[in-house]
Amino acid sequence: MLCIVQARMSSRRLPGKVLMKIEGKTLIERVVERVSRSKYVTKIIVATTKHNTDIPLRKLCLKKKIEFYAGSLPNVAYRFYEILKKFNSKSFLRISADSPFIDPQLIDKCLIKFNNSNSDIVTNVFPRTFPKGQSVEIIRSSVFKKNLLKIKKKSL
Repeated sequence: MLCIVQARMSSRRLPGKVLMKIEGKTLIERVVERVSRSKYVTKIIVATTKHNTDIPLRKLCLKKKIEFYAGSLPNVAYRFYEILKKFNSKSFLRISADSPFIDPQLIDKCLIKFNNSNSDIVTNVFPRTFPKGQSVEIIRSSVFKKNLLKIKKKSL
C-alpha cells in the first residue's frame, strides 16, 4: 500500500512544525518511522510543495532519504493526483505530517478492513472515531481521480 504523508512548513497555527523535534527527531521523521512499522505499507511518499517555505523540508527528506514529491501549495488534491499518476497505485493511505504518534496497528486494522471490503474509502475521520493525530484515510485511486475536479482547492 502506498502511503502519502501530506506535509508543509507554512502551517497557520504553528509554522515549521513538521521540522520541530521531539527527543532529537523531527515530526516528519517520527511520522515516517511510525507509518513504516505498518505490515502493509510498502511505500511512503511525503507530499510537500515547490514553495520556498518548504525548501528546509525537502532538504531534510533528501538528507534522511525520505522519498518526497513537491507540487502545488494551494492544491493538495493535485499533489496527490500527481503522485498517484507516477506510482500507479490502486489505492492509497493518507496520513498527516503532524501525527507523530500515529498508531501503526490502527493503520493496519484500517488497511485490513479496506482490503476485505469493496469500499472506495475507509476512514476514521467521517465521523471522527479516534482522537486527532490518529486520523487514517484509505482511498481507492480511481475514485479519487474521478472526483478530482469536485475536490475543493485548499491548502493543507
